Amino acid sequence: MPRLELSHGRLRGNTLIPPPDGLQAFGPTMEVMIGLHSATEAKRRTTGAALPAAVVGKAMIDTGATVTTIDRPAAERLGLEPSGKVESFGIGGKAVGVTVPCSVDIQGLGVDITRCHCHDLATHIQDLLCLIGRDILRHTVFHYDGPAGTFYLEIRERTAPASLKSIRPGKGARRNRLRRRD
Repeated sequence: MPRLELSHGRLRGNTLIPPPDGLQAFGPTMEVMIGLHSATEAKRRTTGAALPAAVVGKAMIDTGATVTTIDRPAAERLGLEPSGKVESFGIGGKAVGVTVPCSVDIQGLGVDITRCHCHDLATHIQDLLCLIGRDILRHTVFHYDGPAGTFYLEIRERTAPASLKSIRPGKGARRNRLRRRD
């Protein structure tokens, strides 16, 4: 069972916030890459169309979000075409957005999402590219250890759909002290 373990000690100005306080202050966040859905990428390759570079940024695990949501400007940079409209409700009230097919890579765990929500996230939470919702979490064990200031995601192959690509070392590994266990 592949497992991504992360801990959060963060800098605020020049002051290090230790892991328990850092996790509480910033939440379970990690670096992700948002890119084209594999079907869209394959279609563009066969037609010779240019492939945009993936957008890299901060994601937060949101157990209250039914569906994973990406920031609208990132979707526009990737040229993701809306496949529908969606209304979302949260602490900020009602928001109208679109659904887009995309790929979310959580430090080496690639997931194709056919109906990812797309909203202006950075308007509400500074520098946030993605909220990881229960559509991804349903295929993981998510463990939040507040006293230790750590959390992990574990993939259980028996529940993982084919859209969960294989675990491979991610670009954010050094930043979040990622340890991989197979």
